[in-house]
Amino acid sequence: MAQRTRAVVPLTWEQESRLERARRREHLDDLDRLLTVLEELNLRGETALPMPVRDALERRGIVCPQGVALPDVIERVLDGQGDFLLHPAVVRDPQPSARQSSASRSMSFGSTG
Repeated sequence: MAQRTRAVVPLTWEQESRLERARRREHLDDLDRLLTVLEELNLRGETALPMPVRDALERRGIVCPQGVALPDVIERVLDGQGDFLLHPAVVRDPQPSARQSSASRSMSFGSTG
């Protein structure tokens, strides 16, 4: 049986205060609730965005002009969520393992052997 090996790259996250985290999470939670409402409207075949939903979206910075299709509004909400997600900073191992370096040395592209 072949043994699987996989290098796991350690990740770090940007530091944030409790207040920053609470605000970020609150914004994401609000957008999640609005996304659920929009998806339910879309599944029911609705074509118009109700004014209370439009107002709630605008309070969260997502502007939806009159007549915009619900799937487009859903995409705007998903894009808006991206602004509030944490993105990890990848920390690379400065010393590749001996196995990786010997494997890379043994590969020579274009050689005829």
